[in-house]
Amino acid sequence: MVFKLKSDKRGSHVHVDVFVGPDEGHLALAGTLVMRPGEAAAFETHFPPPAKPVCKCEAWYVGHAQGCPEWKEP
Repeated sequence: MVFKLKSDKRGSHVHVDVFVGPDEGHLALAGTLVMRPGEAAAFETHFPPPAKPVCKCEAWYVGHAQGCPEWKEP
């Protein structure tokens, strides 16, 4: 499960759009939270950017990552 946040300051509040999906390519808007700037900053620290998947092939090398047949979550 992947979470992605998009923040937009509007006046004295921050609107945080929350996108959820099985992977980075299949995210859907799950909802929008409206918070004060301090609250939004505290909330966003609990959702770091998604980690990039890593190749688990033993023959991994630079440039091979694009065509790696086996991927694993970090």
